[in-house]
Amino acid sequence: MKEWYSEIINTYMPEVELTLNQKSEKVVHRFVGLFDGLAQRTSGLFVLTDENIYIRGKPKTGAWTPVWELAKGTHLVVIPLNAIYEIIQNKNVFVLRIKLDHLGGKYIGKRDKVKLEVYQGKEGKEKESKEDCFKRADELRAYLDSKKSI
Repeated sequence: MKEWYSEIINTYMPEVELTLNQKSEKVVHRFVGLFDGLAQRTSGLFVLTDENIYIRGKPKTGAWTPVWELAKGTHLVVIPLNAIYEIIQNKNVFVLRIKLDHLGGKYIGKRDKVKLEVYQGKEGKEKESKEDCFKRADELRAYLDSKKSI
């Protein structure tokens, strides 16, 4: 399978690998996309392991982006796969409804939703077809369905 967005992957993967080496998790999927949730909007690398989703990238700015969202966008976000209880997919965009128990404290028993968008692959002048992008998204959906909690 072709590796898209090598520059973004090379930038953020070492930071994710540091965490993975401490936990000895196996990487199942890697892709570049947009994350919107948990009070931040980040464009960057997603790494799915057998236990977690790791998200690391740079904050996406907009006309109405508050300063605290930009500050949070520089951190590694970890979402346990067993925290996902519902998945809504529209082509290459996913809305994951998650339990926030893994954050502890005042978040125990709370629920939220996050949005993931799988970017269509590009590398130089080469571009992935839409069909291949949707196929990757469907593979991702099948994997997330196998890991979600009931």
